[in-house]
Amino acid sequence: MLAHWLAGTPHNAAKIPPAASLCTICTADTIGRVELDARRAGVGAAKTTITPLRPSARPRPSLTYPTGMHDMASNIAVLTNDLQYELVNKNPERIRAVADAKDNFRRFLDGMRDRGCEIVHLQLINREDDANAERYNGYLPVTKGSEGAQIIADFLVESDLVVEKNKDSGFYETDLHEMLQARGVDTVVVTGMQTQICVQTTAADAFFRGYNIWVPSDCVVSAQETDKKRALEWLDAYCATVTGSAEVLRTIDAFGRLPRKVIKTP
Repeated sequence: MLAHWLAGTPHNAAKIPPAASLCTICTADTIGRVELDARRAGVGAAKTTITPLRPSARPRPSLTYPTGMHDMASNIAVLTNDLQYELVNKNPERIRAVADAKDNFRRFLDGMRDRGCEIVHLQLINREDDANAERYNGYLPVTKGSEGAQIIADFLVESDLVVEKNKDSGFYETDLHEMLQARGVDTVVVTGMQTQICVQTTAADAFFRGYNIWVPSDCVVSAQETDKKRALEWLDAYCATVTGSAEVLRTIDAFGRLPRKVIKTP
């Protein structure tokens, strides 16, 4: 399973400081290390051992691009959803899905950073008074300030933004829209976990606010592949351009932007 957490402090639309205590995601080969704690989290929910790691953000790769390429697409922001330890560690299916997508997902995020796109991590923070928040056998996961609520460090660099949300959609009762508008963003690339819940609702809310929406099919994950397939079909038919992450990068390189989907209803 995914192992190794470090304590940290969630940030609301703030830059990750260089000295922030971050964490590391392990690959699928580590499945089996995490102990189940039925008393705390119930059957199927995982509790990890907290192991101190070097408190520094993952280094950016050193890449060289043609003159003028950097910041060519500063009107585009990538939104990730729920890439958090306690959410990913809920069951083996989520763990495997994230581990399988991790390397390609990281390359895509680095590619978007190098093209001048903002990376915004949407961090679910459950509230004790939310009767609809899912409990793990009575235990409320991803509460404010908890280790399990932290964004998985392999997806973070120091320049990224983190925005707290209390519901599935990153736009519901947050300042995400105002923040994106202040940065001149009109296009969002929606990624993360799970496709049929947080990705789908965030994309729909972005559409209602007038954004151009793209969804890279290899940078969204679900515990069940059938849920992912159904959600991508819905998004493609309704409000988003659904394609592979390599095609997103190629389109930016070719046009300096991501063209808006032409909406047609039956």
